[in-house]
Amino acid sequence: MPMPENFLVVVRCMTFNHHAYIEDAMNGFCIQKTNFPYLCIVMDDCSTDGEQEVIKKYVDEHFNSLSTEETDDYVLNLCQHKTNEMCYFAVFYLKYNHWTAKKSKIPYYSRWQDKCKYIALCEGDDYWIDERKLQMQVDFLERNEEYGMCYTGFDVVSADKEPLEWKFAINNQEKSFSGDIFLVLLKGNFIQTMTVCYRRSIEAMSVYQSGPARSMDWGMFLSMAWIAPCQFFSTKTSVYRRHNSGITISNHEWIEQRGKKIADYFFLLYLKERQANTSFLKDVNIKANMVKNIFRYSIDNQRFLNFAKNHFSLYLYYPLGILFHYLRKIKFFFD
Repeated sequence: MPMPENFLVVVRCMTFNHHAYIEDAMNGFCIQKTNFPYLCIVMDDCSTDGEQEVIKKYVDEHFNSLSTEETDDYVLNLCQHKTNEMCYFAVFYLKYNHWTAKKSKIPYYSRWQDKCKYIALCEGDDYWIDERKLQMQVDFLERNEEYGMCYTGFDVVSADKEPLEWKFAINNQEKSFSGDIFLVLLKGNFIQTMTVCYRRSIEAMSVYQSGPARSMDWGMFLSMAWIAPCQFFSTKTSVYRRHNSGITISNHEWIEQRGKKIADYFFLLYLKERQANTSFLKDVNIKANMVKNIFRYSIDNQRFLNFAKNHFSLYLYYPLGILFHYLRKIKFFFD
């Protein structure tokens, strides 16, 4: 059976050293009940923990191989699930670590992604638990052309799948809502990556392509929210696995630096294009959060001036930023 050329949904699963977790992720992909074919791109970045062997064993047991392809960069296996005829996998076993080599993986799977209508995301250590996740999100987006993205509720577990009451995750879901979420999302990310499904066409928009938004999921979500309203489903479709080797914990400084660039980019975009159409109270709230963000970790006057040079009202918020900075330091000292 030949591999279809067009898929309504492409699921991207980038994974590295997730040998203990990847089977849960693949199970979540395979249980999806849809009335359309979908392709799951599972790309292992030359793991050193035996993950590629785990993936190969799973694929051999649950899929019929359609074709293979080998280059200097990867071995690719294209396959279809043995019992779920709508589920296809494109499994890339990379021959060297592309993250270290700073080499893009996008060209490898663009042949399918460029033709699909929707993209869903799930990293190799997270997983889906709702068999209707994709169908629910696609049905909504098909009926509501003005919306750009759907996201959902989620659970949190430890490395060994013990349920966790993580306050950060609970607060995020309490903040979640549908409609124009940009101004609230600009204060801080509350969307979990493995819950989203969005229109692929949004990735081609200049707001996403021309700035630092591509370097982090928060930037992607802000791009989506800048362009179109978003839909939140409170249904818990997915599970976030919180463990010490996860990127948000093991690469905290990397996340922090990119977060600053993304925040600055969208704050400046807001001041340039949306401030005039925002109510007074919402504008005050956004500017206060902007100044707090600038002074969160240091008294960065140069960074503040980059914002204030064309928006003099921001000088009124300068004392707030200084006060916030020192109160935060005092809090950390006593904690």
